[in-house]
Amino acid sequence: MKLDPGAAELTTLLERRITNYSTNLQVDEIGRVVSVGDGIARVYGLNEIQAGEMVEFAS
Repeated sequence: MKLDPGAAELTTLLERRITNYSTNLQVDEIGRVVSVGDGIARVYGLNEIQAGEMVEFAS
C-alpha cells in the first residue's frame, strides 16, 4: 500500500515523536493513617506495603 506524500510525512513525524518521547513520572502511593501508638502506625490503602515493612511518612 503506497501512502500519499502527506500521509508518509505524517507517519514519519509520528514515529520520530514516539521514539523520542520521554517523561519524568514519579509514582506515589497514598494511604490513610488509621492510628499511631508506640512508634507503630496502622495505615489503610497502601496495597504495595507488607506487614512489618518500614515506611517513610511525609508531613
